[in-house]
Amino acid sequence: MDLFLYTGLRRSDVVRVGPQQIADNVLSIQPVKTQRSSGDVVTVRILPALAESIAKTTTGDKTLLISGWGKPFAVKGFGNCFGDRCDEAGVPGSAHGLRKAAATRCAENGATANELMAMFGWTTLQEAEWYTRAAERRKLGLSGSDRLSQIP
Repeated sequence: MDLFLYTGLRRSDVVRVGPQQIADNVLSIQPVKTQRSSGDVVTVRILPALAESIAKTTTGDKTLLISGWGKPFAVKGFGNCFGDRCDEAGVPGSAHGLRKAAATRCAENGATANELMAMFGWTTLQEAEWYTRAAERRKLGLSGSDRLSQIP
């Protein structure tokens, strides 16, 4: 879960993340989705909470996430396993939902559209601007509503 929340990666990339993509607390990975198009690399800092989570988790040699058999996950297999864990915990959830939550959190904390594009591997402004507009709209609504108490 922390890999999604602190990196914003897609499920197809989370299952590929391993020690070879991490150096000096920085994760760099070329997303599967952009390999054939832009070839852009996603680079994110490994924040302390994620580093702690990784340190407390049994990982594989080539991938951080491993199945109960000690093997790297296939994308669909991981999706099924993740869904099962959400069901067991009694929470609605999906890997994509956590990716969206990460993008929302970044935008609400002031990330620019270009920062979101770099972090989430988007190649056009459209997706990033959706999150920044939504965050800005929320902030404006809150600050505007504060003015209601200023009515003479």
